[in-house]
Amino acid sequence: MDAAVHETELRSTDSFDYSRYHPLSEIYSFQDMLVAENPNLVSKIVI
Repeated sequence: MDAAVHETELRSTDSFDYSRYHPLSEIYSFQDMLVAENPNLVSKIVI
């Protein structure tokens, strides 16, 4: 099955579905959105 079929555009972190597989690009997008929505609580670092 094509991975692009599963990719959905997240509008907010509330719409992230934890019960299904997400490609790495979707997870990175979710993390970026989480930081943008909660800048006083969350920071993103690269290790």
